[in-house]
Amino acid sequence: MVQSKNGFTLFEVLISLMVLLIILPMATAIISLLQVNDSQHELAVQQFFQFIDYELSRAETSRVSPQALDFTRLDGDHVRFESYNGAIRRRVNERGHELLLNEVEHITFTLKSPRLLSVTVKINKGESYEKQFRTKSW
Repeated sequence: MVQSKNGFTLFEVLISLMVLLIILPMATAIISLLQVNDSQHELAVQQFFQFIDYELSRAETSRVSPQALDFTRLDGDHVRFESYNGAIRRRVNERGHELLLNEVEHITFTLKSPRLLSVTVKINKGESYEKQFRTKSW
């Protein structure tokens, strides 16, 4: 009897299906972990707004420009929030920096009235977030 060697045996097909069935669920779980969903961006922006609110409560004097927000605390420290290479950073006394928010396309600080500060953040995905803060008289 002549045998053809041009195909897979049933055993080889079953082994390949078994390997595929083991790897496929792991691959989808890994891919879902790598993707940052919109709620994580929103939480990060809300946390950034909390940082601003905290510094506002400790500020003695403040200065607003379209791309930066400066505070002088009661203890004399100078705090600055500014855009930095697609992120927002916080610097204290012009030393080091702490990245507070990543994937930022644009940020704007606007003084709408002497007691109302507006901060607008646009994320790279096109989402825009705005929050207004009540302040001391500037």
